[in-house]
Amino acid sequence: MTQGNFVPIPRLDVAASAGHGSLVQSEEGTGSYAFNRKWLTRRGLSPKDLAVISVAGDSMEPDLHDGDLILINRAEQVPRDGRIYAVRYSDQFFVKGVQLFPGKRISLNSRNSNYAPIIIDQDGSDDVEIIGRVVASVHEW
Repeated sequence: MTQGNFVPIPRLDVAASAGHGSLVQSEEGTGSYAFNRKWLTRRGLSPKDLAVISVAGDSMEPDLHDGDLILINRAEQVPRDGRIYAVRYSDQFFVKGVQLFPGKRISLNSRNSNYAPIIIDQDGSDDVEIIGRVVASVHEW
């Protein structure tokens, strides 16, 4: 395949916690990963909106494991029920499933039952930012 078939997506030096949260020290790039341009286009993904980050912790197992790489679509910052997002909340960085409730409340849910949901009021009193939706993951065996 020629290089024109692939597009570089930046790898950020960020680990989204699949656990109790992690502090973000830096969002600098540490290189890039090549993704097939046709694969991205078929999924409606724009390379300029994408970033690769790592997962830290076990709260999203069996879907995401400690050390997995995830592809984040930063263009999707309005949460949809049942999807997995990278979320900044209370100065912590998470990767969690999102459940929407009436009254601008959301729940950040883990797949691992050892972790309780985090309930957030989005009325402005809680500091929450949806960074982007997880659109793909890489797990090495």
